[in-house]
Amino acid sequence: MVLYSYKKMNFLKKSFVNVINSVFLGVINLVIGIVLARKLGPAGIGQYQLVVSAMTIIAAFATFGIGGSVIYYINNKGYDKVEVATLSLKFSSIVAIIFLPIVLLILQWEHYFGEIGPIAKFMMGLYCVQVTIVTMVWPILMAELKVVQYALVSLIPRICLFILIVAILGVGIFDLTNAWIATGLSQIAAVAAMLWFMRGDFNFKLKTQWSLFKPLAIYGSKLNLSYIVLLLNGEIGILIIRALLSDDFSQVGYYSRAIRLGALLLFVAQSIGPLLYAKWSSISSEQRLLQVERVNRCFLDMSILGVLLLILIAGPLILILYGKDYTPCVSIFRYLLPGIAARFLLVPHFRLYSSSGSPLFTSFVLIVNLVLMSILMVVFVPVHLARGAAIAFSLSNIAGFIIALFLSIRYFNVRFYRSLLVNREDLKYFSRAIKF
Repeated sequence: MVLYSYKKMNFLKKSFVNVINSVFLGVINLVIGIVLARKLGPAGIGQYQLVVSAMTIIAAFATFGIGGSVIYYINNKGYDKVEVATLSLKFSSIVAIIFLPIVLLILQWEHYFGEIGPIAKFMMGLYCVQVTIVTMVWPILMAELKVVQYALVSLIPRICLFILIVAILGVGIFDLTNAWIATGLSQIAAVAAMLWFMRGDFNFKLKTQWSLFKPLAIYGSKLNLSYIVLLLNGEIGILIIRALLSDDFSQVGYYSRAIRLGALLLFVAQSIGPLLYAKWSSISSEQRLLQVERVNRCFLDMSILGVLLLILIAGPLILILYGKDYTPCVSIFRYLLPGIAARFLLVPHFRLYSSSGSPLFTSFVLIVNLVLMSILMVVFVPVHLARGAAIAFSLSNIAGFIIALFLSIRYFNVRFYRSLLVNREDLKYFSRAIKF
């Protein structure tokens, strides 16, 4: 019954469903992270996360942005959903076959990634190409705002990973290799769930319309540049810390736990972001402006409250979650929080650019952000270790938000004074909209 009720939901109710899913996803990810961190130790979790992050980045390059562009071309340009879905699945499968041996070659670099067994390498390579397939095809569910199915595709593999970890712990064979293997196996569930929910969207009897690929790839490449740079925004610290401090994975472990915990603040933004893009792609510029300003107000107030709360409870929170071995994470976490809040505030601006057909604005902001962050990390990390990476992260993201705000005001007529505090009109709007 729940799976089909999305047609009766208004936009805010669908947003609420996606937020609830993100809460569950965040809780599961947090629990998985706690178990892995406690069982593997700072160095072990550092090596585990380095490989997972590298595979995620490679998968992002391999998608060519197709997943992001399908929403725009189905909702804004009127492309046939079945033709687009079928083409995306075929193309993603071809890319996966090509990229698997490339990924396995990359994982041979043991000086950087550390020692990895052959089975673990294969499973992480499989993880990478499965992420590629899902990322290219899965967003089509969001084009029709099928939020329940869309949410389940992200939630099911994390539940499977949690079950596998519990099973491995139960039989007493938990180690770094089996953690990687479980990660690769769990992603199979994501592909299976996606194919099941979208089974009516594929028609392999249709002649493949490869002519559709060109516009999808051109617009997708613009979106993908933004996505990759945004992804690197969160992961570059892990890569740089390992490159500059290659004698120990512990600093990678500290930083990865701190930034994953800080990312809890981003769950609302991450869950609503795709919905904003899908919604704003199909409304007038005047309506879009009003909604952007309302979302800006809500996001600003939520980020301020979230940062203040997390700064206050950082010490006991990390001690309770990860244990005394992760005490260095406390200061790293606190230094990261202003940057996490800035990333939170960037989301509605980026969705505004994409839904208005100007995704390169997002790319510009993120590239400036990433270049500044990389330079600051190279300067700070050798002296301040993972704490230096956190400082660089926050300074660069704050600079990026200032640039994005300027662009929104200058080119999209966003009014600064209308983007500050939630007002009575907002409260009435939310009160009416969330009534089921």
